[in-house]
Amino acid sequence: MELRDLQEKAHVLAKLKGWWDDFPDTGPERWTHINSRLMTIITELAEASEEVASGSLKQYYEVPEGRDEVAKPCGFGIELADTIIRIVDLAEGLRIDIQSLVEEKMAYNKTRPYRHGGKTV
Repeated sequence: MELRDLQEKAHVLAKLKGWWDDFPDTGPERWTHINSRLMTIITELAEASEEVASGSLKQYYEVPEGRDEVAKPCGFGIELADTIIRIVDLAEGLRIDIQSLVEEKMAYNKTRPYRHGGKTV
């Protein structure tokens, strides 16, 4: 699946589930909504960090209360997936072609020196 397809599918589902119902097209509230969505992306990364702190990278399943028939996938990889889903949803909602930008940035990164500037991991 192309990143463009994933971006569109994630956004369609988010809209279907009501996550874009109150998103303003203009005005200062728009910036507040964008910032809120950026914070949800950071939250997903924090949840991935919590999984690392627990000492396991394994995927597991939990059954949320009142949803006996559906097991929720959990774990480090799932939190990374949630992060990607939220990023591509936001990109689609803002009409940003994230695939083209990722390709452009990766092409630029090829031109950078090894650990450009001595950065550490």
